[in-house]
Amino acid sequence: MLDIDGTHLLRLAGPEEFPDRLDAPLALGPELAEDGIPDLKARVEAELAGVVVVPMWLRGRAIGLLLALGGAEEPLLDLGRHGAAAMELAGGYTDVLDAARRRKETHAAAELQQSLLPPRIARMGAGELAGSVLPSYEVGGDWFDYVENRDGAWLATADAVGKGATAGALGAIALAALRAARRSDQSLEAAALTMHEMIYDVGRPEFFVTAIVARWHAVYRTFSWINCGHPPPLVLRPDDTIEQLFTPPGLPLGLMERERRFSRRQRRIEDGERLILHSDGITARRTKDGLFGLDGIERAVRSATSRSATAIARAIQEATMKASEEPLQDDAVAIVLDPTPRS
Repeated sequence: MLDIDGTHLLRLAGPEEFPDRLDAPLALGPELAEDGIPDLKARVEAELAGVVVVPMWLRGRAIGLLLALGGAEEPLLDLGRHGAAAMELAGGYTDVLDAARRRKETHAAAELQQSLLPPRIARMGAGELAGSVLPSYEVGGDWFDYVENRDGAWLATADAVGKGATAGALGAIALAALRAARRSDQSLEAAALTMHEMIYDVGRPEFFVTAIVARWHAVYRTFSWINCGHPPPLVLRPDDTIEQLFTPPGLPLGLMERERRFSRRQRRIEDGERLILHSDGITARRTKDGLFGLDGIERAVRSATSRSATAIARAIQEATMKASEEPLQDDAVAIVLDPTPRS
């Protein structure tokens, strides 16, 4: 299995002749996309000559690998798919799988943050979505979320003020409010207000959450969003330049009066364009030359191996990590939506 950081393969079961741990190319947390498999297989086969490597596929992403000493790959593919489904189901009934993904001591704030996150890779409106959260040394309240309903998809990302358990709890309150609003068939504006009221009612004036709350309609290729004090969404154009979707400055959720008005903006996503949501943990990452900034994101996407959502998200994640030898000072979130229909 991949660890939570997506940097190592960890042996969950099997003969001790297999190593307990192998370095792996950076993945999106504990999940692998199809375009990341060749590099990983090459790495494993170089370390373990003669070993057959089979991805364990589940809904367009690999949640583990089967390694076999000799034999053919084809018979193991079906076993891998059944095994992935069994592991996903078992995760709700045992801590064995989650414990195996962790290489170091887990703190409550980190567990809370991980519990908020959906799968990192998903099909979305016939396209593809990929997201990741690189946790800082002191884990904060950052999260991203998505769901596809009959009337379109919801996308959201948020950053709660502070660090540790307090930020994690505040972020969890905001996410719970969003999910309650969605499941009550509220509009985008009403959902933002519900989140704001929940955070406001916590009753601490220093508590607030920045967020992007958005809808994606694949049929009309329209992206609608409300910005609550968060870094603006980005559109990656076919020429690899980036457009910021600026809106009038919006206050974070939880500030000022309980009764507030929220208004959405909308943009059509054209053929060849990609949508990127991110946190300031990426653009404000300190490097020897200043801040990582939007220039860093542009350089990262140009270095991506393809224009798939997973390749772009991995490139941004890897560039953020390599921008400095210092540990992250803030959680770094990147979500990429590729609306191109998949065959």
